[in-house]
This record gives sequence, structure tokens and C-alpha cells, in this order.
Amino acid sequence: MDLVYDFRRETDSPPGAAAEQAERLLACFQAGLGHELPNRLVALQGTARMLEALAGDRLDGETRQLLGNLASLARRTDELARALAAVGRLRRELKAGGTAVPDEVVAEAAAETNLLSPGRPVEYHLGGALPVLPVPRGVLHQVLLQLLRNAVQAAVAGRPPRVRLSAERVAGGVEFRVADNGRGLDDSQAERLGEPFRSAGPDRQGLGLFLVRQLVAEWGGVLRLHSEPGRGTTVSVLVPVRPGG
Repeated sequence: MDLVYDFRRETDSPPGAAAEQAERLLACFQAGLGHELPNRLVALQGTARMLEALAGDRLDGETRQLLGNLASLARRTDELARALAAVGRLRRELKAGGTAVPDEVVAEAAAETNLLSPGRPVEYHLGGALPVLPVPRGVLHQVLLQLLRNAVQAAVAGRPPRVRLSAERVAGGVEFRVADNGRGLDDSQAERLGEPFRSAGPDRQGLGLFLVRQLVAEWGGVLRLHSEPGRGTTVSVLVPVRPGG
């Protein structure tokens, strides 16, 4: 059998050929990060826990701690791989198109956050009748969920946490706002937010706000952040809506 892959560039290459190749490459990375790598990391975590259980009392304290550290490292790496895969997956979902009903997405994001973070209730408020938005439901849900997770993780010990999610019609579209009374950020910390692996905020890997920024840029919206050390942070996201929408 003979195979030939001729990658010489030709002037008559079909329009969009380079973009199509980039999309195929992205899909390959997404499959590896979202499926193959996590499966192996889960197996690694399980193996470490199994060795710890089988060895029982034969393990000294230092070895037991090393096995625990190994399992913890595999878990954090698994979370990182899945977060990276989500960037590509949600971007592709956004490009495919879809719509979202703000009332439903806000309620679902708040309910999921309350379930994952008991004891740190999320309040939400909707300002009047809101139009259907020109972004996929799953994409908007993930944006709000990432912002809410950051907000609840910013809670300060000894202070009752307060997180509020609101949505209202404004000039140019619908604005979502997530406000907390957490530890807040200074100017240097705020500047690093959204940069992957350099976050100074509650999202230690910096991928949550990186994902939010990428998706808001993709749908042509606006992302704003206001934060004061010790007083909390407010993040707003605008989803543009055409006149009459």
C-alpha cells in the first residue's frame, strides 16, 4: 500500500482550508485532554489509593503521605486537563450557534453552585422580562458557573458570605452581574486574572476567568471587573442583543 500526504501550498487551495486544518487539530487536542488523559489520571489516582489500602499497616508514615500526594497530584492534573478541554469544546459549541433563555440559565447556575457549595448560598435577581439570547445555553451556563464558583471561593473567614447573581436589560443587550463580599483583589492581582496558570484569585489555575474571557470575546460581548481588597469583587458580562431582539 502506498500513501502520499502532499502538504505543498498551492495557490488554488480552497477557501478556509487553513481554518479547517486548525479546527481538526483543535478537535484532536480536545479529545486527548477531555477523554484519553483524564481516563489515565483517574486510573493513576485509583492505583495510588489501592496501594495504600493493600499495604495497610506495612506502610510507614512518609510512604503513606507520598502515595496520598501522588493521588492528589493526579486529581489536580485531571481537573486541569478537563478545564483545558472545556475551552475548546465550549468554543466549538458557541460557533455552532444556539440560544439561551436568561431566566432558566440564571436559576440553574445558582442552583448548581448552591449544591456544590453548601453553606454559601447564592441569591439571584432578574430585572423584568429578558429576551432570548443569541448564545448557546450550555455556554452561558458555564460562564455564569465559573463566575459564581470564583465568588463563593473568595469568602473571608469569620464573615457571612454573600454572593448575588443578577441579570437585566441594558443598552445593547443583557448584562449579568456576579457580586461577592469576599477578600477582593488589589490592582496587581486583578491584572493577572484571566491569564492561564498565573491567577492570583480563588481560581488557582486561572482557567475559569480565562475561559470566561475567551467565550465573551467570541460572542462579541463585554467583560468588566471591579474589586477592592477586603470588600469584594463584582464581575459583569454583557451579551449583545440586536434591536428588536
